[in-house]
Amino acid sequence: MGGWRRRAVVIALAAIAFLGSLQIQRSSEKTISQLARKLDDAREEVRDSRQAMEKAQEYQKGQLSVLAQLSARTLDAISPKKPGEDVAALQSALAELRAQLSAFQPRHLTPEQIEALAAGLSALHLSMHVDVTSVLGDGEAFSYAEDFIRAFRSVGWNSEHAQGVFAQTPVGLGVAVGPDNPHLEHIVAAFNAAHVQGNAFTDAQLTDPSAMRVVVGTKPQAKP
Repeated sequence: MGGWRRRAVVIALAAIAFLGSLQIQRSSEKTISQLARKLDDAREEVRDSRQAMEKAQEYQKGQLSVLAQLSARTLDAISPKKPGEDVAALQSALAELRAQLSAFQPRHLTPEQIEALAAGLSALHLSMHVDVTSVLGDGEAFSYAEDFIRAFRSVGWNSEHAQGVFAQTPVGLGVAVGPDNPHLEHIVAAFNAAHVQGNAFTDAQLTDPSAMRVVVGTKPQAKP
Protein backbone atom coordinates (compact mmCIF):
# COMPACT_ATOMS: atom_id res chain seq x y z
CA MET A 1 0.00 0.00 0.00
CA GLY A 2 2.86 2.36 0.86
CA GLY A 3 4.37 2.01 -2.60
CA TRP A 4 1.02 2.53 -4.27
CA ARG A 5 0.42 5.68 -2.27
CA ARG A 6 3.84 7.03 -3.20
CA ARG A 7 3.15 6.34 -6.85
CA ALA A 8 -0.24 8.05 -6.56
CA VAL A 9 1.39 11.11 -4.98
CA VAL A 10 4.04 11.21 -7.72
CA ILE A 11 1.37 10.91 -10.41
CA ALA A 12 -0.72 13.65 -8.77
CA LEU A 13 2.31 15.97 -8.53
CA ALA A 14 3.17 15.28 -12.15
CA ALA A 15 -0.41 16.05 -13.17
CA ILE A 16 -0.33 19.30 -11.21
CA ALA A 17 2.98 20.26 -12.79
CA PHE A 18 1.63 19.43 -16.24
CA LEU A 19 -1.52 21.48 -15.71
CA GLY A 20 0.60 24.33 -14.35
CA SER A 21 2.82 24.23 -17.43
CA LEU A 22 -0.27 24.29 -19.66
CA GLN A 23 -1.59 27.33 -17.80
CA ILE A 24 1.78 29.06 -18.09
CA GLN A 25 1.93 28.22 -21.77
CA ARG A 26 -1.57 29.55 -22.38
CA SER A 27 -0.77 32.68 -20.40
CA SER A 28 2.41 33.16 -22.41
CA GLU A 29 0.54 32.67 -25.67
CA LYS A 30 -2.05 35.23 -24.58
CA THR A 31 0.68 37.69 -23.62
CA ILE A 32 2.46 37.14 -26.93
CA SER A 33 -0.82 37.65 -28.79
CA GLN A 34 -1.46 40.91 -26.93
CA LEU A 35 2.07 42.13 -27.64
CA ALA A 36 1.65 41.23 -31.31
CA ARG A 37 -1.56 43.28 -31.51
CA LYS A 38 0.14 46.23 -29.82
CA LEU A 39 3.04 45.95 -32.25
CA ASP A 40 0.62 45.95 -35.20
CA ASP A 41 -1.12 49.03 -33.79
CA ALA A 42 2.21 50.79 -33.35
CA ARG A 43 3.22 49.94 -36.91
CA GLU A 44 -0.08 51.33 -38.20
CA GLU A 45 0.43 54.57 -36.26
CA VAL A 46 3.94 54.91 -37.68
CA ARG A 47 2.60 54.27 -41.19
CA ASP A 48 -0.16 56.88 -40.75
CA SER A 49 2.35 59.40 -39.40
CA ARG A 50 4.69 58.75 -42.32
CA GLN A 51 1.86 59.25 -44.81
CA ALA A 52 0.87 62.50 -43.10
CA MET A 53 4.45 63.78 -43.26
CA GLU A 54 4.70 62.85 -46.95
CA LYS A 55 1.48 64.76 -47.68
CA ALA A 56 2.81 67.79 -45.79
CA GLN A 57 6.05 67.69 -47.78
CA GLU A 58 4.10 67.47 -51.06
CA TYR A 59 2.05 70.48 -50.00
CA GLN A 60 5.19 72.50 -49.21
CA LYS A 61 6.74 71.58 -52.57
CA GLY A 62 3.56 72.72 -54.31
CA GLN A 63 3.60 76.03 -52.48
CA LEU A 64 7.24 76.65 -53.41
CA SER A 65 6.47 75.86 -57.05
CA VAL A 66 3.60 78.34 -57.10
CA LEU A 67 5.78 80.96 -55.39
CA ALA A 68 8.46 80.53 -58.04
CA GLN A 69 5.88 81.01 -60.80
CA LEU A 70 4.50 84.12 -59.14
CA SER A 71 7.96 85.59 -58.74
CA ALA A 72 8.85 84.95 -62.39
CA ARG A 73 5.61 86.49 -63.63
CA THR A 74 5.96 89.54 -61.40
CA LEU A 75 9.58 90.14 -62.33
CA ASP A 76 8.56 90.01 -65.95
CA ALA A 77 5.71 92.44 -65.29
CA ILE A 78 7.86 95.01 -63.48
CA SER A 79 10.83 94.83 -65.82
CA PRO A 80 10.94 98.08 -67.82
CA LYS A 81 10.00 97.39 -71.43
CA LYS A 82 10.97 100.85 -72.64
CA PRO A 83 12.30 104.11 -71.18
CA GLY A 84 9.69 106.10 -69.31
CA GLU A 85 7.38 103.14 -68.71
CA ASP A 86 4.34 104.03 -66.65
CA VAL A 87 5.31 104.05 -62.95
CA ALA A 88 1.70 103.35 -61.97
CA ALA A 89 1.84 100.03 -63.82
CA LEU A 90 4.95 99.05 -61.86
CA GLN A 91 3.34 100.02 -58.57
CA SER A 92 0.26 97.98 -59.46
CA ALA A 93 2.41 94.94 -60.24
CA LEU A 94 4.23 95.29 -56.92
CA ALA A 95 0.92 95.57 -55.05
CA GLU A 96 -0.27 92.39 -56.76
CA LEU A 97 2.93 90.61 -55.75
CA ARG A 98 2.46 91.64 -52.12
CA ALA A 99 -1.10 90.31 -52.17
CA GLN A 100 0.03 87.04 -53.71
CA LEU A 101 2.89 86.60 -51.25
CA SER A 102 0.52 87.19 -48.32
CA ALA A 103 -1.21 83.95 -49.32
CA PHE A 104 1.95 82.10 -48.27
CA GLN A 105 1.91 83.45 -44.73
CA PRO A 106 0.75 80.96 -42.07
CA ARG A 107 -2.85 81.34 -40.96
CA HIS A 108 -3.55 82.76 -37.55
CA LEU A 109 -6.20 84.66 -35.66
CA THR A 110 -5.20 88.16 -34.66
CA PRO A 111 -5.98 89.29 -31.12
CA GLU A 112 -8.79 91.37 -32.62
CA GLN A 113 -10.27 88.33 -34.38
CA ILE A 114 -10.07 86.22 -31.22
CA GLU A 115 -11.84 88.99 -29.30
CA ALA A 116 -14.52 89.39 -32.00
CA LEU A 117 -15.12 85.63 -32.23
CA ALA A 118 -15.33 85.33 -28.45
CA ALA A 119 -17.78 88.21 -28.30
CA GLY A 120 -20.01 86.66 -30.96
CA LEU A 121 -20.02 83.24 -29.30
CA SER A 122 -20.54 84.66 -25.83
CA ALA A 123 -23.65 86.48 -27.04
CA LEU A 124 -25.24 83.10 -27.82
CA HIS A 125 -25.31 82.22 -24.10
CA LEU A 126 -24.41 78.61 -24.85
CA SER A 127 -22.24 76.07 -23.07
CA MET A 128 -20.57 74.00 -25.76
CA HIS A 129 -17.99 71.21 -25.90
CA VAL A 130 -15.75 71.69 -28.92
CA ASP A 131 -13.45 69.03 -30.36
CA VAL A 132 -10.80 70.69 -32.52
CA THR A 133 -8.86 68.42 -34.87
CA SER A 134 -5.91 69.47 -37.04
CA VAL A 135 -4.04 67.46 -39.65
CA LEU A 136 -1.30 65.29 -38.17
CA GLY A 137 2.17 66.52 -39.15
CA ASP A 138 0.96 69.97 -40.29
CA GLY A 139 2.55 72.52 -37.96
CA GLU A 140 0.77 75.44 -39.60
CA ALA A 141 -2.66 73.85 -39.08
CA PHE A 142 -1.72 72.94 -35.49
CA SER A 143 -0.85 76.56 -34.61
CA TYR A 144 -4.00 77.85 -36.30
CA ALA A 145 -6.12 75.36 -34.34
CA GLU A 146 -4.60 76.57 -31.07
CA ASP A 147 -5.89 80.08 -31.84
CA PHE A 148 -9.45 78.71 -31.87
CA ILE A 149 -8.82 76.84 -28.62
CA ARG A 150 -7.92 80.16 -26.99
CA ALA A 151 -11.06 81.81 -28.36
CA PHE A 152 -13.37 79.00 -27.20
CA ARG A 153 -11.86 78.75 -23.75
CA SER A 154 -12.06 82.52 -23.28
CA VAL A 155 -15.88 82.20 -23.27
CA GLY A 156 -15.85 79.18 -20.97
CA TRP A 157 -16.42 76.55 -23.65
CA ASN A 158 -14.80 73.20 -22.95
CA SER A 159 -12.47 72.59 -25.90
CA GLU A 160 -9.82 70.00 -26.67
CA HIS A 161 -7.30 69.89 -29.52
CA ALA A 162 -6.04 66.68 -31.12
CA GLN A 163 -4.22 65.84 -34.34
CA GLY A 164 -5.72 63.27 -36.68
CA VAL A 165 -5.13 61.29 -39.84
CA PHE A 166 -7.86 61.51 -42.50
CA ALA A 167 -8.68 59.24 -45.41
CA GLN A 168 -8.79 62.42 -47.49
CA THR A 169 -6.81 65.34 -46.11
CA PRO A 170 -9.19 68.25 -45.42
CA VAL A 171 -8.40 71.69 -46.77
CA GLY A 172 -9.35 74.91 -45.01
CA LEU A 173 -11.59 75.20 -41.96
CA GLY A 174 -14.73 73.22 -41.18
CA VAL A 175 -17.28 73.80 -38.39
CA ALA A 176 -19.90 71.15 -37.62
CA VAL A 177 -22.79 70.62 -35.21
CA GLY A 178 -25.52 67.99 -35.05
CA PRO A 179 -28.40 68.07 -37.56
CA ASP A 180 -30.89 68.99 -34.81
CA ASN A 181 -28.77 71.84 -33.42
CA PRO A 182 -30.62 75.14 -33.96
CA HIS A 183 -27.55 77.31 -33.33
CA LEU A 184 -25.44 76.60 -36.43
CA GLU A 185 -26.56 79.76 -38.21
CA HIS A 186 -25.70 81.92 -35.20
CA ILE A 187 -22.34 80.21 -34.72
CA VAL A 188 -21.50 80.82 -38.39
CA ALA A 189 -22.51 84.47 -37.96
CA ALA A 190 -20.02 84.77 -35.08
CA PHE A 191 -17.23 83.37 -37.28
CA ASN A 192 -18.17 85.71 -40.13
CA ALA A 193 -18.19 88.71 -37.81
CA ALA A 194 -14.60 87.84 -36.87
CA HIS A 195 -13.69 87.55 -40.59
CA VAL A 196 -12.91 83.85 -40.25
CA GLN A 197 -13.50 81.92 -43.46
CA GLY A 198 -14.64 78.31 -43.33
CA ASN A 199 -17.30 75.79 -44.25
CA ALA A 200 -20.24 74.95 -41.98
CA PHE A 201 -22.02 71.61 -42.07
CA THR A 202 -23.98 69.18 -39.92
CA ASP A 203 -22.67 65.87 -38.63
CA ALA A 204 -25.12 63.10 -37.73
CA GLN A 205 -22.62 61.70 -35.22
CA LEU A 206 -22.97 64.82 -33.09
CA THR A 207 -26.15 63.83 -31.27
CA ASP A 208 -25.43 66.03 -28.24
CA PRO A 209 -26.81 69.54 -28.89
CA SER A 210 -23.92 71.01 -26.90
CA ALA A 211 -21.28 69.32 -29.08
CA MET A 212 -19.39 71.06 -31.86
CA ARG A 213 -16.52 69.94 -34.05
CA VAL A 214 -13.92 72.12 -35.74
CA VAL A 215 -11.59 70.62 -38.34
CA VAL A 216 -8.49 72.60 -39.29
CA GLY A 217 -7.22 71.23 -42.59
CA THR A 218 -4.20 72.19 -44.61
CA LYS A 219 -3.95 75.73 -45.89
CA PRO A 220 -5.50 76.17 -49.34
CA GLN A 221 -2.79 76.48 -51.95
CA ALA A 222 -2.29 79.82 -53.60
CA LYS A 223 -3.02 79.88 -57.31
CA PRO A 224 -0.62 81.58 -59.69
